[in-house]
Amino acid sequence: MQATLCKAWLDAKKEEDAAKAKRIDIEHRMLKKLGPIVEGSTTKKQNGFKITVKMPIYRKVDGDYRSVLQQIPPSLNPITEIVTTKVDAKGCRWLQENEPGYWQKLSKVITERPGKPGFKIERVNHV
Repeated sequence: MQATLCKAWLDAKKEEDAAKAKRIDIEHRMLKKLGPIVEGSTTKKQNGFKITVKMPIYRKVDGDYRSVLQQIPPSLNPITEIVTTKVDAKGCRWLQENEPGYWQKLSKVITERPGKPGFKIERVNHV
């Protein structure tokens, strides 16, 4: 039964990848027909279809931005420094296993939720 499920998974994954590649190809062809799309959301109506294209621009700060910011008035600075707090999963597992008392205290301020399981199945020999 396990081999049957693995084969079914591989077949479904292959179909999914092909469908995704086909959809992406269609999207590229549509973008060429729609003309230039600027950043943000654009909606066009054509031949009975309403087409909304979201064109995001992802930005991140590279290099030593602080020296550059000294040359820009603070009121025009689009960069915000944010301090983030991250949880080290490996450290949490270690605490759970080795220091359960400390983990019990810390777990009161950490929310855990399971994610979607990831699978990677490869053929090792043809069945």
